[in-house]
Amino acid sequence: MLKTFIAQLDDVDESLQTHYEPSPNGNGFVLGLEGTPNGFAAKTDLAESVNKVTEFRNNNIALTKELEELRPLKAQFDGIDANAARSALLQVQELEKKGVKKPDDVSAQITAALNDFTTKVVDPLKAQLQTSETARQQAEKEAETSLLRTRVGEEFISMGGKPGAMDFILSKAQNIFSIVNNEVVANENQFSTNKPGEPITPVEWLAQQAISSDADFAFNASNGGGASPKAGEGKAGVNRLVNPTPSELGANMDAIASGKIVVEHSGQ
Repeated sequence: MLKTFIAQLDDVDESLQTHYEPSPNGNGFVLGLEGTPNGFAAKTDLAESVNKVTEFRNNNIALTKELEELRPLKAQFDGIDANAARSALLQVQELEKKGVKKPDDVSAQITAALNDFTTKVVDPLKAQLQTSETARQQAEKEAETSLLRTRVGEEFISMGGKPGAMDFILSKAQNIFSIVNNEVVANENQFSTNKPGEPITPVEWLAQQAISSDADFAFNASNGGGASPKAGEGKAGVNRLVNPTPSELGANMDAIASGKIVVEHSGQ
């Protein structure tokens, strides 16, 4: 099974070394791919979504700060437009000098100034803040959906999932898992059958799908090279399950979920 990243070319067989190219950051080698696998999100697309989230968050912070700065001024001069109030006071002073007082006119002028201030300053700021928040939430949701598809999709393919069934499996996964702090976590009341009381993991859930009547078609059947895991195979303490059938995945889902068994596929 080809690895997507190796530290040095000697980590793979010589016949496979031509399929690797230096990593862009100069750290190791990456598997050369033509096109983007179905169901995966390109790093640039994910980065663009993250940048949009950051941009909307920054705009939101700036607008919120501006609104908070205006609120004390509004409270301090509640119902008063500075220019209108200055003009009104001069008029009142002139009227008082002449012995004429018209409080109703002054009150009406102040009320009009307050309404004008609310219409021209406060209301547009509220509308702009709401628009920014809505856009930020949408961008954040798109970024989280993209990350969920990438993480679960990688596990699905590694367990012998058919690329053509990727969208079907991911649509089901979105009802089971969410992204929290950039990690895939089970939704509320989605518990493990292997470890009651603990949240189910993507690996355990996928193993269940491999033996379920409505999703087993999404996984490749054994190519004949499958075998039950044997002690001593693979890394220390980790066994391999090569080209498993859906029933074999189900029978070993506990060990797969705990990391004691690694699923491998060859000849696909």
